[in-house]
Amino acid sequence: MKLSKKLPDILLESFFIVIALLGALALDEWREDKEKMELADSAKHAIIEEIKDNKKQLDSKLPVHQDMLKLLNEKLEYFKKTGNTDANFDFSFSMAIITSAAWDTARMTQSAQFMTFDEVRNFSKVYKFQELYVEHQQKLIEMIMQIGDLEDDEFPHFTKGFVHRLELLIEINEMLSETYGKLDEAELSKKVTGDIEKVEHQDNNDS
Repeated sequence: MKLSKKLPDILLESFFIVIALLGALALDEWREDKEKMELADSAKHAIIEEIKDNKKQLDSKLPVHQDMLKLLNEKLEYFKKTGNTDANFDFSFSMAIITSAAWDTARMTQSAQFMTFDEVRNFSKVYKFQELYVEHQQKLIEMIMQIGDLEDDEFPHFTKGFVHRLELLIEINEMLSETYGKLDEAELSKKVTGDIEKVEHQDNNDS
Protein backbone atom coordinates (compact mmCIF):
# COMPACT_ATOMS: atom_id res chain seq x y z
CA MET A 1 0.00 0.00 0.00
CA LYS A 2 1.36 3.39 -0.94
CA LEU A 3 2.17 5.99 1.70
CA SER A 4 -0.33 8.39 0.15
CA LYS A 5 -3.13 5.94 0.94
CA LYS A 6 -1.91 5.45 4.54
CA LEU A 7 -1.45 9.17 5.17
CA PRO A 8 -5.08 9.96 6.15
CA ASP A 9 -5.06 7.12 8.69
CA ILE A 10 -1.68 8.24 10.07
CA LEU A 11 -2.84 11.84 10.36
CA LEU A 12 -6.09 10.81 12.03
CA GLU A 13 -4.24 8.59 14.49
CA SER A 14 -1.73 11.36 15.20
CA PHE A 15 -4.61 13.80 15.77
CA PHE A 16 -6.20 11.57 18.38
CA ILE A 17 -2.83 11.03 20.09
CA VAL A 18 -2.32 14.79 20.31
CA ILE A 19 -5.85 15.28 21.65
CA ALA A 20 -5.25 12.56 24.24
CA LEU A 21 -1.97 14.16 25.33
CA LEU A 22 -3.52 17.62 25.54
CA GLY A 23 -6.43 16.21 27.53
CA ALA A 24 -4.07 14.48 29.94
CA LEU A 25 -2.04 17.67 30.37
CA ALA A 26 -5.20 19.71 30.94
CA LEU A 27 -6.41 17.20 33.53
CA ASP A 28 -3.08 17.29 35.34
CA GLU A 29 -3.13 21.08 35.32
CA TRP A 30 -6.71 21.11 36.63
CA ARG A 31 -5.77 18.72 39.45
CA GLU A 32 -2.72 20.81 40.30
CA ASP A 33 -4.75 24.02 40.36
CA LYS A 34 -7.40 22.32 42.50
CA GLU A 35 -4.76 21.22 45.01
CA LYS A 36 -3.32 24.74 45.09
CA MET A 37 -6.76 26.24 45.65
CA GLU A 38 -7.39 23.82 48.49
CA LEU A 39 -4.00 24.73 49.95
CA ALA A 40 -4.87 28.42 49.63
CA ASP A 41 -8.16 27.85 51.47
CA SER A 42 -6.30 26.06 54.26
CA ALA A 43 -3.74 28.86 54.40
CA LYS A 44 -6.50 31.49 54.53
CA HIS A 45 -8.21 29.68 57.39
CA ALA A 46 -4.90 29.47 59.30
CA ILE A 47 -4.27 33.19 58.72
CA ILE A 48 -7.73 34.11 60.01
CA GLU A 49 -7.23 32.01 63.14
CA GLU A 50 -3.79 33.56 63.67
CA ILE A 51 -5.23 37.07 63.33
CA LYS A 52 -7.96 36.21 65.84
CA ASP A 53 -5.34 35.01 68.35
CA ASN A 54 -3.27 38.16 67.80
CA LYS A 55 -6.38 40.28 68.32
CA LYS A 56 -7.07 38.59 71.67
CA GLN A 57 -3.51 39.34 72.74
CA LEU A 58 -3.72 42.99 71.77
CA ASP A 59 -7.22 43.48 73.20
CA SER A 60 -6.02 42.15 76.55
CA LYS A 61 -2.91 44.37 76.60
CA LEU A 62 -4.54 47.66 75.56
CA PRO A 63 -6.20 48.49 78.92
CA VAL A 64 -3.07 47.35 80.78
CA HIS A 65 -0.88 49.71 78.76
CA GLN A 66 -3.40 52.53 79.10
CA ASP A 67 -3.32 52.11 82.89
CA MET A 68 0.48 52.09 82.80
CA LEU A 69 0.49 55.29 80.76
CA LYS A 70 -1.86 56.98 83.21
CA LEU A 71 0.31 55.96 86.18
CA LEU A 72 3.54 57.16 84.57
CA ASN A 73 1.97 60.50 83.68
CA GLU A 74 0.85 60.88 87.30
CA LYS A 75 4.41 60.16 88.43
CA LEU A 76 5.75 62.80 86.02
CA GLU A 77 3.21 65.31 87.29
CA TYR A 78 4.32 64.52 90.85
CA PHE A 79 7.94 65.15 89.89
CA LYS A 80 7.02 68.39 88.11
CA LYS A 81 5.28 69.72 91.22
CA THR A 82 7.73 68.51 93.87
CA GLY A 83 11.04 68.08 92.07
CA ASN A 84 11.38 64.82 93.96
CA THR A 85 12.99 62.14 91.79
CA ASP A 86 11.97 59.45 94.27
CA ALA A 87 8.63 58.93 92.52
CA ASN A 88 8.84 55.11 92.41
CA PHE A 89 8.46 54.90 88.65
CA ASP A 90 7.02 51.51 87.73
CA PHE A 91 8.05 50.04 84.39
CA SER A 92 6.42 46.62 84.72
CA PHE A 93 5.57 46.07 81.07
CA SER A 94 3.13 43.42 79.86
CA MET A 95 4.21 42.15 76.44
CA ALA A 96 1.82 40.98 73.71
CA ILE A 97 2.82 37.78 71.88
CA ILE A 98 2.12 38.47 68.19
CA THR A 99 2.75 35.76 65.59
CA SER A 100 2.91 35.78 61.81
CA ALA A 101 3.75 32.12 61.08
CA ALA A 102 0.57 31.42 59.05
CA TRP A 103 1.03 34.50 56.86
CA ASP A 104 4.76 33.83 56.37
CA THR A 105 4.04 30.22 55.43
CA ALA A 106 1.36 31.27 52.92
CA ARG A 107 3.85 33.53 51.20
CA MET A 108 6.70 30.99 51.25
CA THR A 109 4.50 28.23 49.80
CA GLN A 110 3.00 30.72 47.30
CA SER A 111 -0.49 29.90 48.56
CA ALA A 112 -1.19 33.64 48.62
CA GLN A 113 -1.05 33.65 44.81
CA PHE A 114 -4.37 31.78 44.75
CA MET A 115 -6.14 34.24 47.04
CA THR A 116 -8.00 37.24 45.67
CA PHE A 117 -6.20 40.55 45.31
CA ASP A 118 -8.36 42.15 48.02
CA GLU A 119 -7.68 39.28 50.44
CA VAL A 120 -3.92 39.56 49.98
CA ARG A 121 -4.03 43.35 50.26
CA ASN A 122 -6.12 43.24 53.44
CA PHE A 123 -4.00 40.55 55.06
CA SER A 124 -0.85 42.47 54.14
CA LYS A 125 -2.19 45.62 55.75
CA VAL A 126 -3.08 43.83 58.99
CA TYR A 127 0.30 42.14 59.23
CA LYS A 128 2.07 45.41 58.42
CA PHE A 129 0.30 47.01 61.37
CA GLN A 130 1.20 44.03 63.56
CA GLU A 131 4.83 44.26 62.47
CA LEU A 132 4.81 47.96 63.34
CA TYR A 133 3.37 47.12 66.77
CA VAL A 134 6.05 44.50 67.43
CA GLU A 135 8.80 46.94 66.43
CA HIS A 136 7.55 49.59 68.87
CA GLN A 137 7.03 47.01 71.59
CA GLN A 138 10.62 45.83 71.15
CA LYS A 139 11.88 49.40 71.48
CA LEU A 140 10.03 49.72 74.79
CA ILE A 141 11.56 46.48 76.04
CA GLU A 142 15.02 47.71 75.04
CA MET A 143 14.39 50.92 77.00
CA ILE A 144 13.35 48.93 80.07
CA MET A 145 16.62 46.98 79.89
CA GLN A 146 18.49 50.28 80.29
CA ILE A 147 16.82 51.12 83.61
CA GLY A 148 19.50 49.42 85.71
CA ASP A 149 22.11 51.88 84.42
CA LEU A 150 20.08 55.02 85.26
CA GLU A 151 20.79 57.42 88.08
CA ASP A 152 17.84 58.60 90.20
CA ASP A 153 17.82 62.06 88.63
CA GLU A 154 17.69 60.53 85.12
CA PHE A 155 14.36 58.78 85.65
CA PRO A 156 12.07 61.74 84.85
CA HIS A 157 13.73 62.39 81.47
CA PHE A 158 13.82 58.68 80.72
CA THR A 159 10.16 58.35 81.66
CA LYS A 160 9.14 61.13 79.26
CA GLY A 161 10.73 59.21 76.38
CA PHE A 162 9.16 55.99 77.57
CA VAL A 163 5.73 57.61 77.83
CA HIS A 164 5.97 58.93 74.29
CA ARG A 165 6.90 55.48 72.96
CA LEU A 166 4.09 53.90 74.97
CA GLU A 167 1.60 56.41 73.54
CA LEU A 168 2.63 55.37 70.02
CA LEU A 169 2.22 51.70 70.92
CA ILE A 170 -1.29 52.35 72.25
CA GLU A 171 -2.17 54.34 69.12
CA ILE A 172 -1.05 51.47 66.88
CA ASN A 173 -3.05 49.03 69.01
CA GLU A 174 -6.18 51.18 68.67
CA MET A 175 -5.73 51.38 64.90
CA LEU A 176 -5.28 47.62 64.78
CA SER A 177 -8.48 47.13 66.78
CA GLU A 178 -10.35 49.23 64.23
CA THR A 179 -8.81 47.28 61.37
CA TYR A 180 -9.52 43.91 62.98
CA GLY A 181 -13.15 44.93 63.32
CA LYS A 182 -13.40 45.31 59.55
CA LEU A 183 -11.63 42.08 58.72
CA ASP A 184 -13.67 38.94 59.25
CA GLU A 185 -14.54 35.91 57.18
CA ALA A 186 -17.63 37.59 55.75
CA GLU A 187 -15.76 40.72 54.66
CA LEU A 188 -12.43 39.44 53.39
CA SER A 189 -13.03 40.92 49.96
CA LYS A 190 -13.82 44.38 51.25
CA LYS A 191 -11.37 47.19 51.75
CA VAL A 192 -9.81 47.53 55.19
CA THR A 193 -8.87 51.02 56.36
CA GLY A 194 -5.77 51.95 58.28
CA ASP A 195 -3.23 54.72 58.67
CA ILE A 196 0.15 53.02 58.79
CA GLU A 197 1.85 55.91 57.01
CA LYS A 198 0.64 58.34 59.69
CA VAL A 199 2.26 56.36 62.51
CA GLU A 200 5.48 55.75 60.57
CA HIS A 201 5.70 59.45 59.67
CA GLN A 202 5.19 60.48 63.28
CA ASP A 203 7.79 58.01 64.49
CA ASN A 204 10.33 59.22 61.90
CA ASN A 205 9.79 62.81 62.98
CA ASP A 206 10.43 61.85 66.60
CA SER A 207 13.54 59.77 65.88
